[in-house]
Amino acid sequence: MRYLIIFWGIPVGLLSLWHVLSMNDLNFGLFFLSREFNDTYFGIYSQITGVEVDAIRTSLPRILLIDTVFVFAVVYFKPFSRLRNWWKNYRTSKLAPIEEPHQSPYQVLETAQDAVFSPVSENNLSRAP
Repeated sequence: MRYLIIFWGIPVGLLSLWHVLSMNDLNFGLFFLSREFNDTYFGIYSQITGVEVDAIRTSLPRILLIDTVFVFAVVYFKPFSRLRNWWKNYRTSKLAPIEEPHQSPYQVLETAQDAVFSPVSENNLSRAP
């Protein structure tokens, strides 16, 4: 949650604060908070994107609100994905038919009574005095 606030919340909050302060020309003596800078910035952005200035200004708060709802929905529903996966695994384990455990070919060969695969047995002759 800390990283969400750092990498998403602070930039979106600063952009929203800049937009509100510059639209209302509350600049506190700073040029980048002035209405003139806002008009220049959105004019350049409008020329680059080919969208009208008024459309960008009115859609920015809406875009930030939709972005906020989307990010918090992802964060909110993330724990539910673990619950959904648990429920899916639980349902499939209850509905699956019970089968005998499957032996791999190697396990079959190891259990065979073949001289090649059977364990070496010690006898008294193999020990040296």
